Amino acid sequence: MTKRNALKLAALALLLGPLTANADFITATTNLTDQGTYTTDNSTGLDWLDLSVTANSTYISAETNNPGWRYATNAEVEGLFATFFEPTFVDSGNGSQQSTDAASLAESALFISLIGATVGNDPIYTSLGYYLDEDGILRAMGTEIELGVAALIIGPEWGGTYGGSARQAYGTYLVRTTVPEPTTLALFGLGLAGIGLSRRKKA
Repeated sequence: MTKRNALKLAALALLLGPLTANADFITATTNLTDQGTYTTDNSTGLDWLDLSVTANSTYISAETNNPGWRYATNAEVEGLFATFFEPTFVDSGNGSQQSTDAASLAESALFISLIGATVGNDPIYTSLGYYLDEDGILRAMGTEIELGVAALIIGPEWGGTYGGSARQAYGTYLVRTTVPEPTTLALFGLGLAGIGLSRRKKA
């Protein structure tokens, strides 16, 4: 599924019903920027490679096959999850829930549209990724929309464990530090030059 289609899915989810006040959803729409095959989190300075890029690859090969990217840490994955979903899923010990309310559907659709779909065939859209938890156990986190009426949200502390095999429905969470755009670097350089000139004039 292309990101354009996924964004349409997110829009449809928003039309399913009025959203309750949801700070996580607002934060996600404000801080995350779709860059095509990756998404930039402006609040953390991290780029997240789309799960669709690493889908159907083993956990071990994901980093090797994508130079410049590294495995996301447990804390980074938990932070990403909390950006979209209720933080009660984090460290709950049972972080899996199926929901039919409009807010959960909208959150799930936005996650899929920005982080990438590992399965994007109507009527099921899935976005799941491998990561190592704080105990070094391979887990999976993400969401799934079924028939456009139910959202399955799988939090970072879900009890399921995985072998890291290549499966179409699973990608791997990879990140990198955001590289400033050339124009940003140029403006920063001009600012430093200006400071240097002002100091010389005072001297």
